[in-house]
Amino acid sequence: MDTRNLKRSNKTRHRSRGRRGIAGVTLIDGLIATFVMVMLLLGLTSLLLASRVNAKLSTENNAAYNAARQVIENVRLYRGDKLPAKPYTRAEILALGAVPQIENLSNPDLAMTIGNWNDPGTGAVRKSIKQVTVTVTWRALGGTNAKKTRTFVSLVTPGGIVQ
Repeated sequence: MDTRNLKRSNKTRHRSRGRRGIAGVTLIDGLIATFVMVMLLLGLTSLLLASRVNAKLSTENNAAYNAARQVIENVRLYRGDKLPAKPYTRAEILALGAVPQIENLSNPDLAMTIGNWNDPGTGAVRKSIKQVTVTVTWRALGGTNAKKTRTFVSLVTPGGIVQ
């Protein structure tokens, strides 16, 4: 028997096995790749959900701000009897004028207080300047369902809002 041919055939067989091992993907490689892809997709999904919640909360805050601005504008434009310095209910606030922005909030409530303004420089009460405090309360729909409250304050004179 020729041993040279035997050695050559063993080398050929060994070489072909090596090529198959390099060219193929093992089960472990596939599992690791799948795990990495799943983790990336889960991260992307949570990022998109968080973005959606933040966008909804931002929209709600914007609606609350615009509703409070509208209430203050309604007080400024009111031409009926003098508005006394007191707390006002939602019905009294809506009687001053429409506040369409409030409908963009879930389970909204409005409260307003009109009071005399105390000048911080002199400490004197300025009855010609009124301090209007508007509080908007609603249930946040942005995934938290928490009760949210925003309070806005403005000064109003018979001539309009104090800048």
